[in-house]
Amino acid sequence: MNATPPPARSRVVGFKGCMLIAAGVPFGIVVSILLGIYIWQRNLHNRVDTMLADIQARDEPVSPLDLSIRYQLPDGAKDTTELWLRGMAALDGEEFGKDLAGLEFHTDDDAQFPIPGEPWVDADAAQSLLQKYADQLKLLHEAAEAEGDVRYDLKFEEGLMLMLPHCRQLRQAARLLQIEVAALAHQGDADGAAQSIRTMGRLGETLRDEPVLISLLVRIAITRMNCETVRQTLPHVAYSNQQLVDMDAMLSERSFADGFHEALLGERVFGILAGEDPSTMGPGNATLPRFMKNAGIVHYLNAMSRPVEIAAGDGPEVLTELQELQEEIELQIKTDRSFDKIFTAILLPAFHAGAEAAVKGEVELDATRAAIAIERYRRHHGRLPATLDALVPDFLGRVPNDRFDGQPLRYAVDGNRVTIYSVGPNRQDDGGRSEDDADVKFEIAWPE
Repeated sequence: MNATPPPARSRVVGFKGCMLIAAGVPFGIVVSILLGIYIWQRNLHNRVDTMLADIQARDEPVSPLDLSIRYQLPDGAKDTTELWLRGMAALDGEEFGKDLAGLEFHTDDDAQFPIPGEPWVDADAAQSLLQKYADQLKLLHEAAEAEGDVRYDLKFEEGLMLMLPHCRQLRQAARLLQIEVAALAHQGDADGAAQSIRTMGRLGETLRDEPVLISLLVRIAITRMNCETVRQTLPHVAYSNQQLVDMDAMLSERSFADGFHEALLGERVFGILAGEDPSTMGPGNATLPRFMKNAGIVHYLNAMSRPVEIAAGDGPEVLTELQELQEEIELQIKTDRSFDKIFTAILLPAFHAGAEAAVKGEVELDATRAAIAIERYRRHHGRLPATLDALVPDFLGRVPNDRFDGQPLRYAVDGNRVTIYSVGPNRQDDGGRSEDDADVKFEIAWPE
């Protein structure tokens, strides 16, 4: 008698096993993907922490709190912030703008500074303006004479949305002071003009310690106004020798290189903050998906590391290296439109343009100091110097180097006119031509 064969259990189990395996494969893939994403995110998180720790180890800020601590008044410093703000309080409104609009040389870019001794069609309007804002001018002069430190109310936690109302007020105050210099120079009041020039200089320096790129650019703009005012009045106003020495000392204390480096440190903090809190970027800006946050911060910090490092250096090569780096980073971003690169493209400051503005400001300072030395030489010797070397050491410690190429500033004499110039951003000697990116020119003409 034949035995009944056993049921095909093994084949049934095998089929079910295949079904289980088939069902488990997608699950396993999903788990593997999620695990990979988790590990990737964790590694990025750790990398961000490491990069921030490295920045802090160099005593550089990584948060709004760090910036606030860095921006505090030094121990024992005299705080003159409120005095400056009171002096500028009425200069930020629509009324002052309308009053200023009546003066041609402050509303027309092609208008020239009113030369002392020559007819000035706006002289009466300028006097009316100065009388109307006499109280503000008095407060500004008091603030300048107090020689204290200034810390405006900066809410660094706002990041890229940081409001800087005092910057506009400072620009308007500088315009008012420049009008005062013009009026006093036309009256032959050398003491008053020298005081207003000094106040304008100290006005711009109230921004010296602000770690914000816009603040630095406003500071440079006010300083250049200050230098232009000196240039225009120098041949026509009988400043005393001591007043000229004091102007030179005031200008010699200024530098924009440290301010530019500090501004990049502040801008980097705003970039970090934007990655962590996209609301600080303001409305209308593309933000990173949450899972890309750390990737964006890593790419941004990598992109900012070299500019910050280069900006800490000195010499003409700084500007060259920053220009090459900006072009390189922008090209990389154009060819790779991934989320983290777009994030960097939005936040990356125009560090080369900022550096170039700082260098031009330094050239303006150097040329103004040389012009003051030339005027002192002219008074002493009765003629203009044939070279800038003739000013050393009696009137100038050394001939300033051109910040664009490291060579001495160029100088030319033509009768009663001198031209002091830098080769400018194109680093070519164009004989003092100042159009486009050609030479940065500083020209002075004495009356016949």
